[in-house]
Amino acid sequence: PLTRAPQTCLVGLRPALRERQAEVAVLVRANARERKNRGGNDTIGSALGADAMRVRALAGLRAGCGPSELAEMEAVQIDAGEAESAWWDYSAESASALRERLHELLLQIESSQARRIVLVGHSHFFRAFLAEFLHSEFRSAR
Repeated sequence: PLTRAPQTCLVGLRPALRERQAEVAVLVRANARERKNRGGNDTIGSALGADAMRVRALAGLRAGCGPSELAEMEAVQIDAGEAESAWWDYSAESASALRERLHELLLQIESSQARRIVLVGHSHFFRAFLAEFLHSEFRSAR
């Protein structure tokens, strides 16, 4: 799960990463991980450490990328320090634990010194994030 999001980031944001490489930091945040639901074994990690996460992310891209594309993606610095210990849940995440994690992530974003932030994640995470933080005007327009 913390492999797919960096892959999505590297591929989807490749033009921006290429143009602004010196200005861009790709940060892997455990609080942005997918929500663990009952039976969701694809949210359980299998590797620890920033190096392992980076190797797995790039290995998954090798088959679909040309040498120059892969070289660009390999040049991007990825801070995966939060992947040094088990960041996943083995059992379904409670609604209160998820809410707490979402609020912690929002605090991380608010305290960031970055001028621009792109949050890359997975569907259940974004559903929960928007359910928690969507402005009331948008909520009522549904």
